[in-house]
Amino acid sequence: MTKLSWDQAKFDRCFPTTQNTILNGQYLLHHLPDIYPKTINLIRRLSDEYEAVLRDYDVDVLILPTTSLNFVARRHGTRTGLSMEQIAPTVGLRANTVQFNATGHPAMSIPIGKAPAEEDNSVMLPVGMQIVGALWHDDKVLRVGHAWQRAFDWK
Repeated sequence: MTKLSWDQAKFDRCFPTTQNTILNGQYLLHHLPDIYPKTINLIRRLSDEYEAVLRDYDVDVLILPTTSLNFVARRHGTRTGLSMEQIAPTVGLRANTVQFNATGHPAMSIPIGKAPAEEDNSVMLPVGMQIVGALWHDDKVLRVGHAWQRAFDWK
């Protein structure tokens, strides 16, 4: 197994969600080595399914909320304390975006409006629209995002 150029100091500087991802990945590779190839196969299948939707419906991009409809931006977790206290504010926020990190589909989020903060309804926070394109069609994602921003003032 290849050693990463990580040391404890670099690891300690990572946000707890990143530390959690690294530790979980190392644990799974060591204790359940069959999980990684199965995951890669599932990611390939998911990628193929997104490609099929874009092709079969003859669309250039998919439009999705950046976060699920139940979420607006939250206060950052603390940098001290128990890891779960640090991670809790971000749980579930990436449910609409993480799959494109895995499949490699070009995706971007742009602000399209505002919604009240959970902690204080008088504070309005940006809400994002995610634009996702077919593999190797970054240009279409960028053109749609640019057109939206020219046509609408989200503020």
